[in-house]
Parts: sequence; structure tokens; C-alpha cells
Amino acid sequence: MNPEPSGAGEVFSRRSIITQVLSLAWPVVIEQLLGTAVGLVNTYIVSHLGAASLATVGLNTQLRALLMALFSAVGVGSTALVARHIGAGETEEAEYIAGQSLTLALIVGLIAALPCLLLGRELLTGLGGAEDVVALGRPYLMAVGTAMPLMAVLFIGNATLRGAGDTHTPMMVMSLVNLVNVAVSRSLVYGLGPLPAMGVLGAGIGSATGMAVGGL
Repeated sequence: MNPEPSGAGEVFSRRSIITQVLSLAWPVVIEQLLGTAVGLVNTYIVSHLGAASLATVGLNTQLRALLMALFSAVGVGSTALVARHIGAGETEEAEYIAGQSLTLALIVGLIAALPCLLLGRELLTGLGGAEDVVALGRPYLMAVGTAMPLMAVLFIGNATLRGAGDTHTPMMVMSLVNLVNVAVSRSLVYGLGPLPAMGVLGAGIGSATGMAVGGL
């Protein structure tokens, strides 16, 4: 039997690592794109309602992006700690950290919800919203604010799963979020059957419903 060529094992190992990295990475890419798609889809849905409606969704999307960045920052810590203990074979410790991360997510989400519910006018005005945009945007922001704790659970929970090496479940969850958002937003913005046409507020309710379902 011929001996294995020098370096062949190392090359195989490198290829195996690259394959594993790519298999973990591509669902994360899709997950992140789906997270961005919620705001883009709502923008498209309300695009026929006029400039004020478009501006309203745009401003609210900016605020939500800031909060998503906050949740993602908390999620990074969860990902790192869970991955560390999973790698060390310390399953119980990893499960404990996951539970604590979800508790922290609820707390952070509740804190983030307060300005959305109580200071909507000030936030939208501070972002440069005109009076008509603020009038439309405040109910939208309040609708999203009610789902903020579950939104935090969604993003931090997904980060925890990624730390455990599961990147497919977060991708599937974000797919569900988008499907619910499209169905509810489209139905409530323009009305469907017994459901009334709620305009921009319908898009806010759709976004909140999608995120809440994902968090659950």
C-alpha cells in the first residue's frame, strides 16, 4: 500500500473545515436577509397609500433596526457562552445560559418597549418626521412596541441556537415571521373580508404579529 502523500491529511482537514463553516454560514445569511425583508415588504405594501405612509414605515424601520442591533449585541454574548460550553461538552451549563439569555431578552425587550409606547411622538419627531408622518407613525410604533419583548426573545433566542450549532432553525423561524407579516399586513392595510382597512397601522400590526409568532 502506498503511503499517504505528505500534507494530504491537512488538505482534507482544511476542506472539511471549510465545508462545515459554509454549511453553518449560509442559513445565517438567509436569516439576516429575512430579518431585513420585514421592513422592505411593509414598505412595498403601503407604497400605494402615499408619501406620508412610506415615510412612516421608513422611520419606524430605522427605529426597529436600532433595537435589532441592541438585541443582536446581547445575542453575541449568548452565542459565545453557549458555544463555549457546548464545545466543552458541558450541556447542562449551556442549557442554563440559554435559559438566562431568554430571561434577559424579556427584560431588555420590556425596557425597549417603554419608549415605543410612551415616547413615540418624541422619537419620530427627533428623526425628522413631519406632523402628518408623526400622526401616522405613533400608532404604528405602539403596535410594534407591544411585541418588543417577544422580538427580543426572537433575536436573542436565535443567537443562542446559533451558539449551539443550529443555524437552520433560526432561518426557518425568520421565514415564518415573514409569511405571517405578509399575510397579516396585506390583509389589514387594505382590508380583507370582514377585516377593516387600517392603512399604515395594519402594517405595524402585521410586523408585530410576525415578530411575536417568531418569539413564541
